[in-house]
Amino acid sequence: MSLKTERDQIIQFKDSYTDYLRLRKTSRTSPEQENQIQTLRSEINPATAIVISYINKVGEPTSIYYSPPPLAVGVAGNFDLLQNLFNPALQGRHVEQSVFVMLDRGIGRYDHIIKNQWKKWVNPFHWFGEIIRLPFYLLRFSGFDSNKIELSLLGKIYKLIAAFVAFVAGLVKIYQFAKPIIQTWGVNLP
Repeated sequence: MSLKTERDQIIQFKDSYTDYLRLRKTSRTSPEQENQIQTLRSEINPATAIVISYINKVGEPTSIYYSPPPLAVGVAGNFDLLQNLFNPALQGRHVEQSVFVMLDRGIGRYDHIIKNQWKKWVNPFHWFGEIIRLPFYLLRFSGFDSNKIELSLLGKIYKLIAAFVAFVAGLVKIYQFAKPIIQTWGVNLP
């Protein structure tokens, strides 16, 4: 799926959630509005997991650290707001604003990535980095936690050696390419 399509799905999710909140906050709801609310919830619920994965894919979190107020009993820890969108205990203005902030940040990251995506395609250093990281991608595909392996001492040593070899190979290729050109100017090179 393209980045633009993923971005559009997040925007559609945000619009549906906005409509849901607008309808839910009306003081008196008609049976037609109740049907619209249920329809929106049935659209939002299946899309939640997909939107969470899209937002996490671009590096934005969908969870917050929650700690209960002083003198209150409860468990402190990370709490995924989007996953618990319709949890009655979380209904409130601050939660809704946090959800909108998460969605807007995700959309903004997608906009930035889409705008600057072409720079990666023409940057040879990006491709060298992707080639160097190929073993880590294969490990991730195999089911290992490639981030831990990549950040370990052994992974860093591998990346350093691979980057050095790629740098030397690049210098050799540049020399082989430039040698005939420089020799046409009358300079003798070994």
